[in-house]
Amino acid sequence: MQDKNLIIIASQPRSGSTMLQALISNNEMVGTVSEPWLLLPFLSYNRQDLIDSVYSQELALIGINEFKKNTQSNKLDHELAKFLLSQYSDVLNNGEEYVLDKTPRYYEILNEIIQYFPNCKIIILKRHPFAVLNSIIKTWNVKTNNDLLQYKRDILNAPFLLQKFAKSNKSNKNVFEMKYEDLVKDPMVITRELYNWLNLPFSENILEYGNNKKYLGFMGDPTGVKKHKSPNESSLNNWKSSISDPYWSNFLKGYHHFLTPEFLMEYGGYSDDEFKQAAPTKMFDEFYERASWPFLRQKIPMLKFIKYRFLKKFNSIKF
Repeated sequence: MQDKNLIIIASQPRSGSTMLQALISNNEMVGTVSEPWLLLPFLSYNRQDLIDSVYSQELALIGINEFKKNTQSNKLDHELAKFLLSQYSDVLNNGEEYVLDKTPRYYEILNEIIQYFPNCKIIILKRHPFAVLNSIIKTWNVKTNNDLLQYKRDILNAPFLLQKFAKSNKSNKNVFEMKYEDLVKDPMVITRELYNWLNLPFSENILEYGNNKKYLGFMGDPTGVKKHKSPNESSLNNWKSSISDPYWSNFLKGYHHFLTPEFLMEYGGYSDDEFKQAAPTKMFDEFYERASWPFLRQKIPMLKFIKYRFLKKFNSIKF
């Protein structure tokens, strides 16, 4: 398999990436699996800011870089790319030509992905950050400011990282920037445009992905996809309910001030009258301060995560 046959989707979590995965893989040419996360540990090995290890990632990088200096410095990375492509090729079980890797948190390593796979296709999927925040809160049962800290990078970092990458790759023919809102409002036009960019044959029945099972698995979150079976804009403005929530409306105002109206407009043409008077709030400032503490690492509570996944699949299981 060559890197030109690799398709990547990066986004904030809860941006409609599973729906997009279902659409792109709803044909005989694209193979996929739920959410591989494959590239994160391998391509971030030289990113001390992303890896927190018990053996000291700082010392490990010194050793690895010394090793690379005393050998063929490019060979390690070249062989690593070959190894990863060989793993992807195992997804092509039924004669498919392309592999689709949908892992939202690839927003952390987009530059590394281009470095290792310069000919791959990268799709940047954007959604209104307020809608993403609301979906995180509602879908993952986030009750407090403290609970939200486990998603701090998804909320605080991801929009800026996605926008920076998209902006710096405006002229890159292998990068496709799109919005969730456009997709659900006009799925026929947007999906056809996407398929043309991927050089895939398009037909109207692609929009009906109810029988597509390729993307299903333990990872990912196909709840909305299973419910609607095709792109649907019914939940487009659900996030606005958070404005009337006494607890989260305060957070949203501070979050809007943090993002700035200028960035939201640049990011996706997002402008909301409800927050024209947004200002710093104590609630958001406390969240931001705690998120910045170096010893407060992003931890996904695995028991809660596993419980959520299994309850979705087996409603009768009790924990």
